[in-house]
Amino acid sequence: MAHMRPTVWKPAAAVYLVDHPDGWNAEDVRRRFAASGVVVQVEDVASSQLSDAVRRCLSNGFAGLVMVVSRQPSPGPVATLMDQHVGVRFEWVGPVPWTAGGRWNVRLAVPDSRLLSYVLGWVAGSLAAADGWETVGWLLPTADATGMPSDSEASRRGAPDADSSNAAPEYPDAASLRMVLAGLYAANPKVTLEAIAPVPSAAQGGTGADAAAVGPWPRVVVTTRRVTPSEAAYIRDHGVALVSLYPQAADVPVAAGPDVPGPASVYDDVKAFAGLRWRAGTALVEDVDVLWMPSAAVPAQVGAGAKQWLTALMANPALLDNAWTAVPATTQEAWLRVVGQAAVADTAGH
Repeated sequence: MAHMRPTVWKPAAAVYLVDHPDGWNAEDVRRRFAASGVVVQVEDVASSQLSDAVRRCLSNGFAGLVMVVSRQPSPGPVATLMDQHVGVRFEWVGPVPWTAGGRWNVRLAVPDSRLLSYVLGWVAGSLAAADGWETVGWLLPTADATGMPSDSEASRRGAPDADSSNAAPEYPDAASLRMVLAGLYAANPKVTLEAIAPVPSAAQGGTGADAAAVGPWPRVVVTTRRVTPSEAAYIRDHGVALVSLYPQAADVPVAAGPDVPGPASVYDDVKAFAGLRWRAGTALVEDVDVLWMPSAAVPAQVGAGAKQWLTALMANPALLDNAWTAVPATTQEAWLRVVGQAAVADTAGH
């Protein structure tokens, strides 16, 4: 009769750590999730293996919650699995938001883009000031607003297949874009912003001569999209300090950019899942770990200052309320024209 004794249901979660995200450790995740009463399976996977790993998990019915921690900007093929398994909850922990399309079983945990954008703008201005540069470059959009590579290009570069339907149609939004400029001005009021035309790769309709035609660029360049291979080659060859608001391919040297939130930022979500209180939607995470500065291009003083700014803004987000209005109107107008946002200049202070 022992086999007939009732058992107590325990919630189960599968966590996928994609390409070794900073600040995430499999053993630590197991220990903390278990403390929340959740049976957890944690797996380190490469981005190219993610969809197969999730598919295997779903086929055996183990998990009621699938959490993916990835620096990729969108779920790609995993989005199809989200649609096919509506009874499973999915949580995507990433560096930028993407359009979940109203999926009731999907939750995003991403950085607060206004805070992070301001700090990244401050980093760009500080890097230019540290090197005595009076100009910062602004890489203009390609025909694809997100700058995501084509499927063939993605496979060559070791990136997962892009699913443009899940990429943010415009990132950052207008408010966050102004925060980048406000941070740039706060760090370096005398700086000039220079527009840089996009350089397409051959896969995007460019020619072999395009890479040779790149430049000269300023020492510091800001981008809101994924750079093309031709642009990446120029950045590597000329030591450009790239400040990116969008995740880049692994072979692109980035001075500063967005990163995934740390594990502490989602433990409450795990507890909510265990207590049947988990909710779909987007959680804007305030976490110092979302600032990624992997390159030696960032002096220690600038890196420390950026983290101090982010910590201060997390404690008092109202500091950003007047950040844009602190930029002189003539500078606002000129910079918005450079980045292609002149149409919102009249509402920039709101």
